[in-house]
Amino acid sequence: MGIQVTDRIQKVTGLRITLHQYRHAAAAVYLKHHPGDYETVRRFLGHRNVNTTVKFYCGLETIQATRMLGDVVRQHRKTETDLTSDW
Repeated sequence: MGIQVTDRIQKVTGLRITLHQYRHAAAAVYLKHHPGDYETVRRFLGHRNVNTTVKFYCGLETIQATRMLGDVVRQHRKTETDLTSDW
């Protein structure tokens, strides 16, 4: 089955990746959109212990976490600017 998945991915995308690499990519994409949801990733990867999932995927969320913090800071600055412009 792994060869079939690899062949199909290559046919559709032009990329040659293994089923194992595809699993990692799926986990990374999911965590990008759902930071911290290791339990769901644990389930679809079939890890017995969530600590295994955290160990391998925790660092992938750094960029997304930084973006989210930037959004919070920008919103805070906008709110402050809006409040001071009312005076």
